[in-house]
Amino acid sequence: MIVVKYDVNKLNNQQNTVKHNNGITKQHIEDSDSKLLHIEKMIKAKKNLLLSKQEKLEKISKNNHFLNEIKNDYQEYYNYIKKQKEEQILALNMLNEYIKDLSLSGELSKHNINDSKYEQKKILNEINSIKEGLKSIMQNTNNL
Repeated sequence: MIVVKYDVNKLNNQQNTVKHNNGITKQHIEDSDSKLLHIEKMIKAKKNLLLSKQEKLEKISKNNHFLNEIKNDYQEYYNYIKKQKEEQILALNMLNEYIKDLSLSGELSKHNINDSKYEQKKILNEINSIKEGLKSIMQNTNNL
């Protein structure tokens, strides 16, 4: 009886170093496979990141669209208020001119002249107040 002793570790090492037909070792193939798996994982992660960013961009663009609509609504509102304020100033100026003409006509008594001067001051103060409001509206409109 012949006993053959094999060193198992030596055989395993030999198998790992055996070169295939193209000259590549088993270890080299395992390393390459590992690198390819790592690259595939990175590509998948980048793809997911790009998809996530695209979704965020779509949401932001929708929000901007809605914000633009709101901005336009406020712009129309401010323009409407501006027009009303300008019409108020025009009406008060007409009223002021009428009172001035009455005062200059000499048809008013001294008491009525004093009343007319008082009313003119109130009108001028109201015109200034409206102009300040209009100025504020114009600044807000320009800031939009």
